[in-house]
Amino acid sequence: MQALAERGFRAAAVVGSVAAVVIGSRRIAQRLVFFLGKEEQLVIEQLTDTEVRNGPSIQLVSPFVKGTSKRNAELLEPLEYILVKDKLSGELRIEVGPQLHFLGAFDTVMLRTTAQSLTPLEFCVVMDKRTGEKRLEKGPAVLVPGPYEEVSPKASAYSLESNQYCKIVDSADGKRWIEKGPCLLFPQPTWEIQGGVKTALSLKKVEYVRLIDETTGAIRVERGEKMIFPEATERILPEDGQVLTAINLKVFQYVKVLWFVFIFIRAIRIARIRRGLEGDGLA
Repeated sequence: MQALAERGFRAAAVVGSVAAVVIGSRRIAQRLVFFLGKEEQLVIEQLTDTEVRNGPSIQLVSPFVKGTSKRNAELLEPLEYILVKDKLSGELRIEVGPQLHFLGAFDTVMLRTTAQSLTPLEFCVVMDKRTGEKRLEKGPAVLVPGPYEEVSPKASAYSLESNQYCKIVDSADGKRWIEKGPCLLFPQPTWEIQGGVKTALSLKKVEYVRLIDETTGAIRVERGEKMIFPEATERILPEDGQVLTAINLKVFQYVKVLWFVFIFIRAIRIARIRRGLEGDGLA
């Protein structure tokens, strides 16, 4: 009986040892053997470095590593893109869909978003945050900015008919001009549209308009029949306020015209002459 008992104890010990070996082997296998799917990658932290291994594959890892972890690749749809930063170098880059993108060992995703789709009538202003330079991007296009670029909200171009125009000021150099229709106007980043879309002055045969240049004070008169596009520095004379109608004089009719500017200039000249005479003692 005693011998039988000893045999039982020995058998139990063997079974326990085998079970311990199996469990230990399984745990070791779980740490050292990895099965990766098509969209998975394995991040391995070595003692002095970090590396990634992409699926699909079976990967055997050395037991002398600091740690391991699985992560999924970045699945990007056709209009999607991500901003990726390399934590080791600090560099930024853009990855554009459609693709299944596997990140590098030191990569991290800073932003996931959708590209802007521009129609033929739309545009965006893109600014380089490193230099401050701006550029215009017109549709039709799918706009994906660079890693250091900032994009303004979408805006619509100015559709000008043949009798329409815009007054423009370039904030870069102060230059002023007008853009006439018909055209599709995409303003450059430094352009300022003053007053939106304006309609030209359509003069009939018996109509006229007086325009004053705000920079020089010069006044010009335009008579119909024609279409007038005031220059960028011109506007209708304030005392007129609108297009005027010519005076239709019949036989034996007349009007008195007061030349205020001529009278004012003549008075100044007379005053100067009188001061000159008084200075010479001839007055």
